Amino acid sequence: MKSIVASNITVFLSLTFAALSFAEQPQVIGTRIRMADPFLGMFYDVDNVHFEDAPAAIGRNCKELRGRKMWLYAELKTAHAEYYIVSGFLTIKPDSPTGGAVASEPDGGVVVRLAGKSCRLAPADTFMWEDKSQGPKSAPNKAIEPSRFVLDGLVTDALRRYTAAFGGRSNFLKEVKEHHIAASKLPPTLWVHFEQFVSKP
Repeated sequence: MKSIVASNITVFLSLTFAALSFAEQPQVIGTRIRMADPFLGMFYDVDNVHFEDAPAAIGRNCKELRGRKMWLYAELKTAHAEYYIVSGFLTIKPDSPTGGAVASEPDGGVVVRLAGKSCRLAPADTFMWEDKSQGPKSAPNKAIEPSRFVLDGLVTDALRRYTAAFGGRSNFLKEVKEHHIAASKLPPTLWVHFEQFVSKP
């Protein structure tokens, strides 16, 4: 039974990531594709904006993510588990039998829950919208059950990491303004914390 559930989750994640990848319109600088962050959807150049690499424990314990280059956008450690939001590029291979160009696109973000060697995964957008009935019409999240404590902790840590990665609070807010991010497009927990962040002197 466990193997069937695990298989279903893997299929669900694969389909979700593929949908996100093809839905994105990746921005290109020269020959480089810009990354899109999993919280605000802002495109940025990985050579200029530096997030930490995802913890090695994710690759060891999550076979679906093993071997992938990913960055860490949020982290929360509790008494029972560790939560991470990570993201990276997906390699999209052409379906045509005659071949074609291989493309790379942002994966939309993954929530990882580690408890010992146990790994659970969920798409970041589904996880962040879980407690709001009028969120995006995505499949129910059965892999990780979010709580207010976990959501608050991840968003708080994410804002700290984004501030550092973009080179300070003013630079981060400038990027947000240039991307024209609207409150209606953000999950409620993220928007509440972001409003508090912006209002601070």
